[in-house]
Amino acid sequence: GRRVVVIGGGNTAIDAAMQARRLGAEDVTLDARLPDLRNVFDLEAHLTAVRLSVADLPFEDVRLDAARTGSALTASLQARGDDPIALSLAARADDARQRLSIRELSLTLGEVLWRGEGTSVLSLENGFSWQDLVLRAGAQRIDLDAALVGPRVDAKLGLQRFDLSLLPTLVVPGALRLAGVLDGSAKLNGTLARPAMEGDLK
Repeated sequence: GRRVVVIGGGNTAIDAAMQARRLGAEDVTLDARLPDLRNVFDLEAHLTAVRLSVADLPFEDVRLDAARTGSALTASLQARGDDPIALSLAARADDARQRLSIRELSLTLGEVLWRGEGTSVLSLENGFSWQDLVLRAGAQRIDLDAALVGPRVDAKLGLQRFDLSLLPTLVVPGALRLAGVLDGSAKLNGTLARPAMEGDLK
């Protein structure tokens, strides 16, 4: 038929979905149980999708791989679209499996490749936090320390030579046509429903 639903997420289900597309199905849905992304310490996954929509933005040839060996975790994500996405990281969990030291990180958003500098720490102790995250792309730099405990958020953001015109449509709709370069810092404190922000960005 024109619409096909495949139940499952293994290789057989993926092959069936791809075969349905080759045979002329216009709409193929893969109904699969995805890994629990809230527990990054146990994440092991392999996902391939011909098409995927995120916030109404279409992506093609989506591939996610995550593997764990002992306390070491590696993950990669690739997706083609108007603004392609690619992510790669290598990290190590602590013995209590509450903190993840991310030693290698690269993120491509649209035209820009961001690379992590140094080691950042993602923690699930008493909520969620990401500390000492530093990303560089040429002259651009982002520094981030963020924590989310229950409904409360506390974050510090630093920007150097941040080019607004290079933000992908996944982050900012293209119709906004942002331009300019930002430098400065900002703090966000309070609840997610009513956060307060102060900073000096110019």
